[in-house]
Amino acid sequence: MAKGIFLQPANIKNKMVRDHLERTIFQTVELNEILRFQPNIRSDLERFYVWGVIPGTKSKWDKIQIGDLVVFYSERKFYLLGQIVDKFHNKSLARYLWGEDQHGRTWEYVYLIDPDSLITINVDIEKVIKILNYSPGFVLQSALYHQNEKLLSLFTDRLMEDRTGKHDIITTVRREKISATIEKYKRDPSFSTTVKSNYGNKCAICGIPNEGAVVDAAHIKPVKEGGPDIEENGIALCKVHHNLFDAGLITIKDGKLITSPKMSHQLETHPVISEFKGKRVKLVKTSEKFLKWHQENIFKD
Repeated sequence: MAKGIFLQPANIKNKMVRDHLERTIFQTVELNEILRFQPNIRSDLERFYVWGVIPGTKSKWDKIQIGDLVVFYSERKFYLLGQIVDKFHNKSLARYLWGEDQHGRTWEYVYLIDPDSLITINVDIEKVIKILNYSPGFVLQSALYHQNEKLLSLFTDRLMEDRTGKHDIITTVRREKISATIEKYKRDPSFSTTVKSNYGNKCAICGIPNEGAVVDAAHIKPVKEGGPDIEENGIALCKVHHNLFDAGLITIKDGKLITSPKMSHQLETHPVISEFKGKRVKLVKTSEKFLKWHQENIFKD
């Protein structure tokens, strides 16, 4: 039974927030991916939604208890609700998932959300203001934690409110998720087979063979950014290097593997990176034009 609730600002009109939502809330993060940075997880789930806060919010994060609820807030509405199943401090994982802000900070105070618990809601902040006796013009600018029975009831009893309306945030989020799903199934099914075949069904960087479906046909320019399903926009990468490539922590320039200065020392010295950094990557039908796009738009230099 939840004892408290964590009020989490996450403005979906902010591009950085939207990128973070896309990375770890609109899709799950696999347990094995987390275990590379955080060896002890107090949950037996295989995947999670993941979020975090910067050091300035640590005092509020410290109050979170396992089983508490979290609600995400944007534009005067709370739009997502889930249950927290673990929390921990891990700067390396945060940098891997989300990078850093303009001040060099990362969202290192991490919490994991049960993927089966996350649902869309539509609760006006005015209802929260009334319960907590805040001033009418209150704006949620940083995370807050409360243990308040009325507040808990608000978010557990009114989950199925009418979600229609001209400015309905949930409709916007849903529409984007549905659009992304449609785009996924509109992709050319031959893309994956062709790209992996070009690279001998091995990762172009580390050479691991595609046994157990560990190698992906990665889009260099993502489909959501207008990247086409053609072999020139593809490269075969194992799941580890695929994730790092998509996160902008590695790229391929002048035929060599380049690492981002934003990469943590722990990751940079790990054999999965250190053994291949600066070494030549043999490209097969992969276009330098798309790699240049990745360097300029995804890679964190």
